[in-house]
Amino acid sequence: SGKARVRFQKLHLAAMVKETFKNFQRGAEKRGILLQSHLPPSLPDAFGDLDMIHQILNNLMDNALRYAKTKISVEIQEELVPNKLCVVVCDDGAGIAGANQQIIFDRFKQIERPMGGSGYKGTGLGLTIAKQIVERHGGKIWVESDIGKGARFYFTLPIYDEQTNVKTALEGALVGAREFESPLSVLGLSLKNFDLLKKKYGEQALQSKFEALKDHIHQNLLRKSDELFQY
Repeated sequence: SGKARVRFQKLHLAAMVKETFKNFQRGAEKRGILLQSHLPPSLPDAFGDLDMIHQILNNLMDNALRYAKTKISVEIQEELVPNKLCVVVCDDGAGIAGANQQIIFDRFKQIERPMGGSGYKGTGLGLTIAKQIVERHGGKIWVESDIGKGARFYFTLPIYDEQTNVKTALEGALVGAREFESPLSVLGLSLKNFDLLKKKYGEQALQSKFEALKDHIHQNLLRKSDELFQY
């Protein structure tokens, strides 16, 4: 509906992947599927909405577990595109035909990758929602696959960097405004005496006051579709 609010914050993707693996460990063990991860320890933090990125990971892992034969792997790497991280979810299932690799991100589109038994019946919205979430984060999502060689789903997220965070949030807001043909306004608030306040209260106490101020703005000024971020 376009009313979901993106709450941008610093994200440690490696920890999120490990948490997601815990959620799928039991289902994987029942089917004899091995879960593997390749998570370099030196990766920078990402910038995004915690719950929304969890939703993407859960969706891609759920799809991978549905079609994998023996294993699922998740990788995180720094993109060649500046200030981006790329997450890759791979399965060794039947693969996706080239003609279907674009339509699977459309609303209510489903394809069947044979795995024995009756096919899975869902809403056909999981990848559509994942695509909208990624675009609201200024990223891209796509799939690469060959029949008989599994599928590799990729999505990119911005690296946490104060110099680019505002740009990312604004780009995401513009995507949402275009998608749902809604107006977009930008309101900036600044504190003239920031350094004095920081010296008086300390950084941690001042951040708590910022959080209280943001809650007040959310409750009294913003619409449900509006976004608020601190820079």
